[in-house]
Amino acid sequence: MKNNYKKIVFMSVVFIALILAVVLGTSGQFGNKDLTITAMFPMTGGLSSYGDSASRASILAVEEINASGGINGKTLKLNLQDHKCDTKEAVAIYKQFKSKTNVFTSAACSGTALAIAPMLENDGSVLLGSTLSTPKISGVSKNLFRNWSSDAKEAELFAGLLKGIDYKKIGIIYEETDYAKGLKDSLEKNILASSTATLPGPKQVYSEGFVSGSMDVRSQLLKLQSEGVDVLFISPQTVTSAEIIAKQMTELGFKPKTILVNDNVIKADNLLSKYPTLFQGAYGADYRIENSKAIEDFKSKYKARFGEDCKQVNICIAQYDNIKIMAKALSATASSNYNRSEIQAYIKSVNYEGVSGKVSFDKNNDRSDAEYSLLKVDNGKATMI
Repeated sequence: MKNNYKKIVFMSVVFIALILAVVLGTSGQFGNKDLTITAMFPMTGGLSSYGDSASRASILAVEEINASGGINGKTLKLNLQDHKCDTKEAVAIYKQFKSKTNVFTSAACSGTALAIAPMLENDGSVLLGSTLSTPKISGVSKNLFRNWSSDAKEAELFAGLLKGIDYKKIGIIYEETDYAKGLKDSLEKNILASSTATLPGPKQVYSEGFVSGSMDVRSQLLKLQSEGVDVLFISPQTVTSAEIIAKQMTELGFKPKTILVNDNVIKADNLLSKYPTLFQGAYGADYRIENSKAIEDFKSKYKARFGEDCKQVNICIAQYDNIKIMAKALSATASSNYNRSEIQAYIKSVNYEGVSGKVSFDKNNDRSDAEYSLLKVDNGKATMI
């Protein structure tokens, strides 16, 4: 019985691998009759839910494109790769496939995109990403585009919120990554630069960082607790790190009057519901996409294709639009044999009416008019305020 179970599991894994090879067009399947988009997502680790949403949305877009005849008669393939939120892994993937594909897409973990950015211009490659939010990405490369909003706007929202809260000391616990630290830096800058005339007394900021992979952040939390901070901003890189913080705050009995969390935490429904007392009344922010009939139609298609709802709707629709934009760029440059500089110029000037609304890019290659919205946690669920 045990051997039969192992055999069934093994055959299931082989079957799934074969299906993925056909659907996704993974490495080794680049042909003269095909066009390939290499997609780098966090398929494992603390942000795997982002990778799952991004990959499925990308698969759906590619299937629709091919069902409509492909790109000028060519089949579009998706070369799906797991960057694991690791910069070295992302660079290795890029180097492996840069000579075999015209365009790249990526989701989550801003540091991975920043690591690739210097090579994009040298190689003429183009990357159109989503969920890349550190302010450092703005204008870092003419060949790197962000269909998302900068964390600088999230920090501005938090700073505005704090103006209406009676506090003296704010603590920040953050993971030492481009994304998490970038948010911490932006919030500090906004707090220190903003006027506090409406509230008496100086405001003090205490920041404590920890390296990725840390399993114990009690010493950082104890320092913030001993300072008597009124407000605590929690900025981890992944949900895994966020749970370590939440668990150890609960064990220490550390709950400041006001808690702010970054968008990775506010998206993590399971985490918010697992620690309802800690996160009750916490504020967060997320990239805002107004609901529409196009979004509802997309959600229906997604559920029909994959048998469940998209877990991260804003990631799904942003990444779906990314694939459609890149397909249009490839189609528009077919006469020049998909010249990479022409692909870059096409995306730079695009004005695409997508599921997520009108997509265009500003002078820094950030999505134009992208904004964040404030959310508040109540009974383990975050809702817009």
